[in-house]
Amino acid sequence: MNAKQLAPLSLLSTLLIAAPAFGFDADSDGTKDAADAYPCEANAVGAGFYPAQGDHGLMMFEDLWPSNGDRDYNDAVIAYNYIYKFDANGDVIQIRATFNVLALGAEIRSGLGLSLPIPRTAVGGVRLTRWDKHKSEESSINLVPTNDANLTFTITNDMREFFDWYGGGINTSASEPRLEGETIEIWIDMWQPTPFPTAEAPYDLYIFRTATPSHEVHRPEYSGTGNMNTALFNTVDDGSSPTRSFVNVGGLPFALVFPTLVPYPSEGVRIDTLYPNITAWAASGGTTNQDFYTNGVNIAAAYSDVNGLGAPTPEFIGPADLPAQTGCIRDWGLAVEWGSVASRYSYGAVVDPSGLATLTGYTQGAFMNQTNAGGLDAFVARYDTTSGNLIWVQQLGSSGDDAGRDIVSDSSGNLYVVGTERREIGGYPTETEETATYDVVGDVILHFDREGNRLDRWTVFDWFDPTDVPEDLDDVYWESFNDPFWDFLYGGGTKDWSHVNNVHTDPRNDNHLILSVRHLDVIAKVDLEANTLLWSLGPHSDDFTMVGDGEWQYHQHAPQMQDDGSILVYDNGNGRNGEENGADSYTRVVHYAVDEDDMEVEQLWEYRGEEQYFARFVGDVDFVDNGNVLITDGGILSDPTIPETSPDGGRFGRLVEVTYEDDPRVVLEVVIGDDSQDEGYNLFRSTRFDSFYPAPSE
Repeated sequence: MNAKQLAPLSLLSTLLIAAPAFGFDADSDGTKDAADAYPCEANAVGAGFYPAQGDHGLMMFEDLWPSNGDRDYNDAVIAYNYIYKFDANGDVIQIRATFNVLALGAEIRSGLGLSLPIPRTAVGGVRLTRWDKHKSEESSINLVPTNDANLTFTITNDMREFFDWYGGGINTSASEPRLEGETIEIWIDMWQPTPFPTAEAPYDLYIFRTATPSHEVHRPEYSGTGNMNTALFNTVDDGSSPTRSFVNVGGLPFALVFPTLVPYPSEGVRIDTLYPNITAWAASGGTTNQDFYTNGVNIAAAYSDVNGLGAPTPEFIGPADLPAQTGCIRDWGLAVEWGSVASRYSYGAVVDPSGLATLTGYTQGAFMNQTNAGGLDAFVARYDTTSGNLIWVQQLGSSGDDAGRDIVSDSSGNLYVVGTERREIGGYPTETEETATYDVVGDVILHFDREGNRLDRWTVFDWFDPTDVPEDLDDVYWESFNDPFWDFLYGGGTKDWSHVNNVHTDPRNDNHLILSVRHLDVIAKVDLEANTLLWSLGPHSDDFTMVGDGEWQYHQHAPQMQDDGSILVYDNGNGRNGEENGADSYTRVVHYAVDEDDMEVEQLWEYRGEEQYFARFVGDVDFVDNGNVLITDGGILSDPTIPETSPDGGRFGRLVEVTYEDDPRVVLEVVIGDDSQDEGYNLFRSTRFDSFYPAPSE
């Protein structure tokens, strides 16, 4: 995304929502759902990960300490990951650690333990869960901490139990196939929120000999548990000091920690053969050559099995994405905050001044207390945007597929919803003297009051004759007519006749609606009470005369009548030059003065972009409070001569705010996608607003 300036914008594409200036808080913990990593759990608001979300770090152990042994560091290889759950103050309320033992190359059997830098008394419980390689839970037990002051506990007395007690070398030899073991998950619950050094992970994860538990091996930062046999320090090859323990005389730790997954040596191959720069790193006490595991690596020394496969990929049981649970969030909260509700698709939405939002679209299933009539049903649903409660819903459908397309409210809060209907229409001309009959898709408008009661229904078939095609309509009309746009709803063979893509009420009269009838290049005004077409405005209508040097709109979107009766409209421009796509095609935004007494139209202002462009489909335009104009170029074609369905025809979206003056200035521009990319991007609508969130209370 490229942006000249960022400002609060709501992108209305799949879900057409102008978000309210307040969010939801499903668990009532004071943090809005949109900012809550755990929106269904009171007091838990944040999540942290180490080494990273969905990633693992690695530890390698040489178990013959205090002797150097063979220095292959595959006696125990363990992947780790930590997830932290925070309260609003950043204190930890739960730790979730995942461990995968990847290799056991030692003849000496070893157990695994963990000590954390928190008092044992601060912890409410420790639970261990074992998962098999299919992520099926095998067992879950509560762990009992030792008597150490810090929280210390044994994970297992023998790590071979995670491989069904296999007795040989595990994932260290090139002559044997690799084995996959269990995944171990540790849950640690705090009595109360506790400050915790998350950056010190993996903490004191250590091994100990099964037969002699006091013989432990730890990271250099730790000197052992209360059960440690300290008499082993500074014997044989150990070079421990008061500040660094469990290192040899060359400074090399007997337990190595890596912040990501890295290769480990094959059996009998020294660690400095795989990582030549580790010797200098060890001699410096870890202050130089800190990239030894990425720089100069001799990958030929790394473990691979008899089939050439490397170490098993560690499993990740914890949530790779948050929020992990959203079941508590009500329909409206899910629709706005998390992007979708299963099997529902919102085409349009309107938020009234009282904080009620109404959506329309289609659903594959059924709302509460509603019935699916078959296939896809249209719906109209009203929500309280403060609580997220569903106030009412109307599910509308036939045995086929139905959808709500757009929605608008009048000054009283009544609702007008655009839908579609299919009719079999005959009398269309053909190349012979015979006429043709088609399944023609037109548009309907449904009227609801604030309580969801359906009051009336109108159809565009009453206002326009689908077979009355003006003579000056050229091939562009028939190309649109034959577009299989509605086949996904009605099956194959439909004709997309009127294609009403937008409705608005006349701000001076709630009984009058302004329609965008895209495929007829018409902006129409209808009297709903009289069920009468009052006038149509466009290049193929004789109702108005264009005065001055203005141009008509073609295949438009989003006409809005202003308080003074003028109309601001997004003029896509399809067919302006007699062809659907052409090198001279261009898109613009235009503002018309409409004189309904003398039936004259005058072009007051237009904006064609800093460079000519063509956005063949979708689009939106609005005046904003500061007098500027916000333009949504929904689908700009990188080459106007290539249809957007072609793999060679890239498309992208753009938001532009410009000043309303003779030489408009761009004050904001956001490009979604890139005109050099083959993949297509498009937007439908956008809304300018101050903030998602209310100002802080005094």
